[in-house]
Amino acid sequence: MTLSNEQAADSPDARSDRNSAENLLGLTFGRIGYHGVEVVWVDPKGPSNGTTEEGDWLTSIAGDGLSLHENLFYQMFASGRSVRIEYLRNGTLSSLTATRSGTYGTTYNYANEEGIRLTGTSDRAKADGLRKGDLIVSIDGQSVRARDLLARFLPQVERGDRVAIDRWRGEDPADKEDDASQMVWVSTR
Repeated sequence: MTLSNEQAADSPDARSDRNSAENLLGLTFGRIGYHGVEVVWVDPKGPSNGTTEEGDWLTSIAGDGLSLHENLFYQMFASGRSVRIEYLRNGTLSSLTATRSGTYGTTYNYANEEGIRLTGTSDRAKADGLRKGDLIVSIDGQSVRARDLLARFLPQVERGDRVAIDRWRGEDPADKEDDASQMVWVSTR
């Protein structure tokens, strides 16, 4: 779900939690991709105005990576650990238990307000019951909706902090070179 500027600025999520990294930086985030989070609104009076634009993808804030892969799948699928996955297929909620050994082998583009849509699965994931097109809604009982994920892995910043933000201008940086992002400094309000 991509919000218009007006919707993003007036959404309850944008107004709540005045100490969140989003609000202190004057940003509203949308999708969470393989390597970062998408900026869907920049407060014209906020500290990030002029350094960050709508459509930018942030790959880290204050040195903490914003990768969906590292923050969710790597931690939750630590080798040998079993996890319960809930997913929707054709409108039906189902669940399965999966154990990672090596690479589990699912592909996805991003998390949005519905969850994480699988764009491909390995033989291992297929054997567990996952299919291309399944919508993952929770892992180990924890929601994987974009807003819920952001609440869990956005770094804690304080009012008045000066933080470094790594950003990618334009498309989701999933297929781009790691050294192509730019670092900018922003002082929180």
